[in-house]
Amino acid sequence: NHLHIINLSQQSDAVDLLGGYKPFDSVLLLKQIYRDFSIEQLTNNYIEEVQKSIQSKRYKEAIKLMIKYTDKNSSLRKQLIKLRESFKSKTKSALIFRFIEGSLVQALRNGDWILLDEINLASSETLQLLSGILESEQGTIWLAERGDKQPIVRHKNFRLFGCMNPASDVGKRDIPIGIRNRFTELFVDECDERSEYLIIVDKYLNQTNIPKEYIDRIVTFYIDIQTKVKNFLLTSSSTSSNRVSITYSLRTLCRALRYVAITQWTGKSYSRALFEGFCLSFFSQLDRSYYHDVQKLIHQIILQEKPSIEVLLKSSQMIVSKENSKKYIEIKNYLILKGDETIYQNENYIFTETVNENLINIIRILSAKSYPILLQGETSVGKTSLIHWLSLATGNKCLRINNHEHTDLSEYLGTYTCSSNTGQLIFQDGPLIKAMRYGWWIILDELNLASTDILEALNRLLDDNRQLYLSETNELINAHERFQLFATQNPAGEQYSGRKRLSRAFRNRFIELHFNNLPQYELEIIIEKKCQLPKTYSKLLIQTMIDLQKYRSQKRNFFFVN
Repeated sequence: NHLHIINLSQQSDAVDLLGGYKPFDSVLLLKQIYRDFSIEQLTNNYIEEVQKSIQSKRYKEAIKLMIKYTDKNSSLRKQLIKLRESFKSKTKSALIFRFIEGSLVQALRNGDWILLDEINLASSETLQLLSGILESEQGTIWLAERGDKQPIVRHKNFRLFGCMNPASDVGKRDIPIGIRNRFTELFVDECDERSEYLIIVDKYLNQTNIPKEYIDRIVTFYIDIQTKVKNFLLTSSSTSSNRVSITYSLRTLCRALRYVAITQWTGKSYSRALFEGFCLSFFSQLDRSYYHDVQKLIHQIILQEKPSIEVLLKSSQMIVSKENSKKYIEIKNYLILKGDETIYQNENYIFTETVNENLINIIRILSAKSYPILLQGETSVGKTSLIHWLSLATGNKCLRINNHEHTDLSEYLGTYTCSSNTGQLIFQDGPLIKAMRYGWWIILDELNLASTDILEALNRLLDDNRQLYLSETNELINAHERFQLFATQNPAGEQYSGRKRLSRAFRNRFIELHFNNLPQYELEIIIEKKCQLPKTYSKLLIQTMIDLQKYRSQKRNFFFVN
């Protein structure tokens, strides 16, 4: 069964589900036909060939290929022949408004399955649209906006699923009781039995050369670290008066296992892969002061203290197959996907001990190729500048979106705009969509200033499938292999006004690293090298800054002043 997935949010409306009138031209029609074509031809190898033609804007070639591989009597072939004629004519760029059916209507008509993810983020008015089709097996939808004289009858194979986190989490709410009663509701709890963990770990590692005894050790580690989290022995803040709990879930464990399964190292490769994979995943949300404790736990329980961490890090190096080696660049013994831009290592960027640790933690995640990264820390600790340095050093183009309290989804995804050349109304991709298409890096700066309802619309992109449905063009966009999403934020609380706590479910989709303030002696080194000042002057400047900070906090001067 073909599955449609819609990630709902506070901004979702009837158009996202049912469809609506949208500017439409030949290219958009081609993309819609290609979507249907790829569903029909799911098992064939030439889908990628057609996709490359469309991405390269060789539209006539794409049409020719699809005609070649479709059945002579199919309705899809007839549409393609008509489309071929429109591309030949001079009016191929003419734009009209046309009613585009939404995914819900398409699934209802064709007997597909549809999943409404984060269903309790949508407004009550939007969810009431489902009442008619949930009433019975003969449920219908009437598209009055299109002028339909007959309702669309529910196909016998149509199935609708909804997913949501409990209403107790930040930004989540209960769905209207009238809608909720029409669903068969199941509560999906997380695994908590050792036997279940053993099955999961074994499934991930059964294609590797890792000895079977490691499976039991990994499960022991996971249970042990979960116990420490529940007892607040590991938190996202080391301050005893402000301990903030962290969330380790099956996603955390599976990310570590996936890293172990897909990466290759020289020497006794699985030992290094296990160490790196579990550091990558279980450092997430953790205060830096606990990093050593987690490393020690991994070394003791999983690796049984053999070899020592120092020997392990020196004796192995990341490797890839020869045919893929040109796609990567090596930084600190890790391999990162190389971009199309000119590689430039900024020699003026100053690496202190703390900055080096931050760099290694980031490139460890980048070597896994697909996980979104959230950097949290005080202002001016080098979160954004380190990402920019890395993007230049790896040849990856980097875009940046500054979030604010009124951030709208269109700032991420794009909007319809008037073409400066033709005067036509066209859809202009936003920076996030461009980055996904072309394999660029993107930074969502000040993430926790944006509304949680807006951010939750990105959930599907942050999952392992890395997809985003663009309702404006009725297009499912798959992220390019090189695409990498970063986010930065200051801690929520009184010190930074307007910052809010993100929901546990949303934060858990990121690998979250915490950047602490740089020690005083490192700040002195930076001032000395950056400003070319004598060491004594650098010390005086930093000490003056620290004294002023203390004075301000004690006297509360400028407390309400930005």
